[in-house]
Amino acid sequence: MELITAHRTLIRVVDFIIRAVLGATMAHLVVDAGAWRLSQSLQRKYIGKRFAFVFGTKSAAAIALIMLTGLLVQVRGQVKLQLDRTHDGLKGNVKTVSLEIVNFGFNDKGERVEKPRLPIQKTAYDEAGNQTRAEEYDDSGNLSLMMEYGFIGRQRVVRNTAPETSTALMTVVPLRKGKKFDSRYTYRLVYQYDAQGRRIQTLIYLSSGALWQKHVFRFAGNRKTHLLYSQGRLNQKLQYTFDVEGNESSVIVDAKYVSADKTVYKYDEFDAQGNWTRRTVYKGFTELSDDEFSRVHPWSVEYRTVTYY
Repeated sequence: MELITAHRTLIRVVDFIIRAVLGATMAHLVVDAGAWRLSQSLQRKYIGKRFAFVFGTKSAAAIALIMLTGLLVQVRGQVKLQLDRTHDGLKGNVKTVSLEIVNFGFNDKGERVEKPRLPIQKTAYDEAGNQTRAEEYDDSGNLSLMMEYGFIGRQRVVRNTAPETSTALMTVVPLRKGKKFDSRYTYRLVYQYDAQGRRIQTLIYLSSGALWQKHVFRFAGNRKTHLLYSQGRLNQKLQYTFDVEGNESSVIVDAKYVSADKTVYKYDEFDAQGNWTRRTVYKGFTELSDDEFSRVHPWSVEYRTVTYY
């Protein structure tokens, strides 16, 4: 050690060797990511055999390498990946969310009237925060679509169920002759996360294996951009702005056939967990500021019932 510390050139050489070995080892660890959990004896033996060139020596470089590798694994293990519940902006151990809406319209005399309160969506989660069920309702309040979420091994899958109602519509996409599909599910979901554990991409595959949709999420301060691709083309762009509590304050929609491209939310009531239970919805165009939206008559009022475990 005295010989090394006395010569700067040797210090640089040793430093270079340490960095090179560290880089090569971490590259192997990325490839063998499944063996990172060293708490199991078989995985410890696998790592010891795979990286015998490191663990078989007691040099300072190897010891430093082992310490740095362990630190990296520990830090990575502390990053929690965003679950469905948190991706949906919910707080607390939520079990179900029921969303209802009251729209405003005009009667035969041209007077503005309040329409009946109708359900539009119901969502359920398990205790871990994974979505297990979703129900969609049409403009008349009739159940139009049910989706069951689950896992096949580690694969996240969704199965669509068409309810037996006269208003339910099902679109059948014909497969090419000889094309196989997995009857156990309708869609398969593949997620990608950033270094903070936030979901930044969702790929949706059909049961035939074909890519159907790609959702990309980009974050910048209190803003989030949602890009929706279908058949390789950008179909829709949504730009969200959030308040200090993490609730959506506005969303701008860039897509075809959109009657009002900006929506502003005013939150009226919250439950004890901090989830909103009533909000007023204003719709208009991007040329208007958020403050100007509140001066016009609301588009609708949304009510949300949240249950917890």
